[in-house]
Amino acid sequence: MNRTLIAVAALVLVGCSKDGKRDAGAGERAARSSGGGPEATSARSRGICGYITEAEASRALDQPSQYRRADGTGQSCILDPVSGDVFHGVSVDFRVSRGSTGVYAFFAAQKAAEPLRGLGDRALWLPAGETRGNLVVVNGADAVSLTISDFRGKGGLKARARAFAEKVLDRL
Repeated sequence: MNRTLIAVAALVLVGCSKDGKRDAGAGERAARSSGGGPEATSARSRGICGYITEAEASRALDQPSQYRRADGTGQSCILDPVSGDVFHGVSVDFRVSRGSTGVYAFFAAQKAAEPLRGLGDRALWLPAGETRGNLVVVNGADAVSLTISDFRGKGGLKARARAFAEKVLDRL
């Protein structure tokens, strides 16, 4: 795909902002991050939403996805179906804890927690029925935690959560 087309498509995307409103610079940042190279360094400077692009999330979740800010603190980000209909698609609420892995202990204390191999230094999956699940991954001194929901009940949540987390881990 040529860079001009990517840049135009990226300008249409909704980005993260502190107040939940459209971020005018999001398209430019998404276009830069779609090319390869400096994404890992610039991800930290763009905040949590910089750890995975909407295009990467769309591929991992097997649906067109866009960002919606979870809260005004910038501590987590939510990706929803582009349609906005969260009851007929996959939503992911994720956060990256730099220099802190305490969330792993919380997940590990849950009876239903299942260890996952081959993801970060250690990872756990915590199912929450057929339509939700939680994943926490420790990579060095950092942790990625996410909640994934699919109210359609199509299954495959663990695989989609894993694919999503792998993309985020690539930028830690």
